[in-house]
Amino acid sequence: MEASFSKDLAHPGEVINLRLHFSLQKGARLPDRPSITGLEKLTVISTRITSDGVTLKLMVDTLDTLHVPSLTLKFIDADNQEREMASDPTQLTVTPAIEDPPDNLDMRPIKGIMLVNRGLWRTWIPYALIALAALLAFGIWRIVKRGKGEKGEIERLTPPDIAALKALDDLNRSGLIEMGQIKAYYFSLSEIMRIYMEKVRPFPAYELTTDEIAACIDNDEDRKLVRLLRQTDLVKFAEARPTLAQKEEHWLQARQYVEDTRTRSENDGILKPAEER
Repeated sequence: MEASFSKDLAHPGEVINLRLHFSLQKGARLPDRPSITGLEKLTVISTRITSDGVTLKLMVDTLDTLHVPSLTLKFIDADNQEREMASDPTQLTVTPAIEDPPDNLDMRPIKGIMLVNRGLWRTWIPYALIALAALLAFGIWRIVKRGKGEKGEIERLTPPDIAALKALDDLNRSGLIEMGQIKAYYFSLSEIMRIYMEKVRPFPAYELTTDEIAACIDNDEDRKLVRLLRQTDLVKFAEARPTLAQKEEHWLQARQYVEDTRTRSENDGILKPAEER
């Protein structure tokens, strides 16, 4: 079995095709549910299997070379015995989206402000509308703050792991997926995990992009969460459509991350990041 990419270069975040080509002997066949092993550390968007090959859509989730290990596919030979075929390891060169360094970019000077002749009414009306909108927003904020003050204080005192697990359970019972609100579900899942990560890690995960979070981490638990966040990004921004089974797996991965990273002090029972112990 031979593995080859559809292109020689790719950018971080790009979706590329990996083609596995094989030729079965006469009388051999693929099983009813063929599976490929070796994809555990890759971000697979979709898999299409035919009688002579497999097309995998992979997301480039690294800033360095994308390494693909030897992949294995089982098949049934002419004697009805299960056998395996494997591909050689392959790799794809990853380059930055902006190839030229900033010093080589064509920079243009900023032009001065150009005055235009406007009537008086066109000058003050926009400012009046902005001031009115600001007052309205301030009034709404005061009302919301007054109504949620007590609830916010309770949430502030709740340990991060307890709050995250409760939020995940509430999301699982929300029925958003069943109602077709897939994006809303994955936006919520991503927000819950970023808020939790920010509370147990020394960087503002909620304010960072997934790539920026990936640059801050240095352990396997966080790398697993980054892979999950990339999956949520595909649903949020790339129109990916996960199955119900995939949705369940993503929810279990999120919950497992909280379970793996929660650490309590024996003295006071307050959650502390693992790095501080």
